[in-house]
Amino acid sequence: MKILHINSTGYGGAYRAAFRIHESLQKNGVDSQFITLDQPDVLEPVVRKKNFIAQKFQWRLRHHFNIECDLRRRIYKQLSDLPVLNCEVASIPVADSQFYNHPLVKNADIIHLHWVSHGFDYIDFFGNIGKPVVWTIHDMNPFMGLFHYEADLARNKSVAGDFDKMILKLKKRILKKFGYPLIAVAPSSWMQQKIRAGRVFKNRKVDLIPYPIDSTRFSPQIKKAVREKLGMLPDAKVLIAVADYTSNYRKGFDLLIDAVKTLPEVKLLLIGKSEKTDDVPDNVQYSGMIEDDGILSDYYSAADATVIPSREDNLPNVMLESLACGTPVISFKAGGMPDHIHNFKTGLLAEEMTSESLAATIRLFFENQKTFEREGIRKYAKEHFDETLIGEEYKQVYRRCLAKTLQGFAARNPS
Repeated sequence: MKILHINSTGYGGAYRAAFRIHESLQKNGVDSQFITLDQPDVLEPVVRKKNFIAQKFQWRLRHHFNIECDLRRRIYKQLSDLPVLNCEVASIPVADSQFYNHPLVKNADIIHLHWVSHGFDYIDFFGNIGKPVVWTIHDMNPFMGLFHYEADLARNKSVAGDFDKMILKLKKRILKKFGYPLIAVAPSSWMQQKIRAGRVFKNRKVDLIPYPIDSTRFSPQIKKAVREKLGMLPDAKVLIAVADYTSNYRKGFDLLIDAVKTLPEVKLLLIGKSEKTDDVPDNVQYSGMIEDDGILSDYYSAADATVIPSREDNLPNVMLESLACGTPVISFKAGGMPDHIHNFKTGLLAEEMTSESLAATIRLFFENQKTFEREGIRKYAKEHFDETLIGEEYKQVYRRCLAKTLQGFAARNPS
């Protein structure tokens, strides 16, 4: 059983989650390989068969009547005609490159897709791959149109709504024609419900498997010792929040900063790439990007709690990392957080998505801090996100996928 994981980029939260799945499979004895589309020599230009009569006809329609028949050209043109979109990211399902001739792709028994947007052409991939596919859904783009989360669609519907509907219909049509097994995997029950409610994966199996976490990389450290190491006061009330970009609106750091403005006794450490602005209170410290898991584990262990103020999110790696370190999580009832944040056990959930509600929840946490047992939180993480457990669940998905492939082959080739 040879598995090839594909992700568009070699950075970001989805990449880290995808690579951890890959590592968990390797540790479970699976022949697992991993490529990203931004690596050198992975993508190559597409050479499509030319029909000169059709090309001549299309040229005349394009230049004399302003009618575009070529689907990809039409999508590129409509995208370029849009105003600047107010969104985190927007993606189209076409590209002028392909990777299905890559040796690792040809050698794989199953293609495991992850966050695939940039450089990924749905038409060429699903039309040529000829293999079963497992797809871990890291955000909503695979079953939406242009956008990756619903709030972005809502903000841009007036200027991009029709184009978004066209992209959504295209994805649905392509996946409907795909004749091999395709199993979607949702890391959270929220995402699983969203996939099932959408139209793109209609009649497809949608499994629920959370991300794995390496509990040897992320483990509880002695709080007093790591605070001394990191220059923190031993009795200070310390919260941490982690994101690639703390300026990302979806991640809700503006709500968190407004909340701690009313909590001067609390020290908040923001770990990410954004820099401090003038309106940030003195009790907020920007600690920059930390990519070393050992150092990040120290910060989780030194903090009283981790805050995840996301407006929309699937299953943040930060939540799993914090719980593996025995550190409770304070969050909104958004996305996949309610799956694992249980009040007064693994953390607290704010009742409303407002800075006031978040501030009240932080106060409630410190009033009941002794209720949270770090050993119990660590145990919960190991029971739900252990690499051996998650790796075995994915192995079962692959076995089902291969069995369906053999059944389909037998049906197409009766003896």
